[in-house]
Amino acid sequence: MITGDQKRDEIFLRLKKAMEQILQVTREKDINKRPEVTWGTHMVNDLGVDSLEIMDLVAVVEKEFGIKLDVQQFASQGVIGDLVGYIFDELKKRK
Repeated sequence: MITGDQKRDEIFLRLKKAMEQILQVTREKDINKRPEVTWGTHMVNDLGVDSLEIMDLVAVVEKEFGIKLDVQQFASQGVIGDLVGYIFDELKKRK
C-alpha cells in the first residue's frame, strides 16, 4: 500500500520533471548557475517563475495528473513543497 509520503514524493518528482521541461532557468547551460529544485524551492524567489510560466506549468500539471487546478491557488503556493501538498489534496478530491 502506498503511503501519503510516498505519494507526495512521487508528485514531487513528476512536478520537478515538468518544471525542468518548462522553465528556462532549469535549463541553464552553466550547471553552477542552475538552481536546484527542492521541496523548499520558491517558484518566484528562487526560480524566477513569471505569470506566463505559471500558466504553462498549470497546463502541464493538469495534463500530467489528470486534474483541474485553480490558477490563482496554484500560483499562491510559492514553495514547491506547498505546491506538492496542493496537488496531493486535489488528487484526493478526485477519488
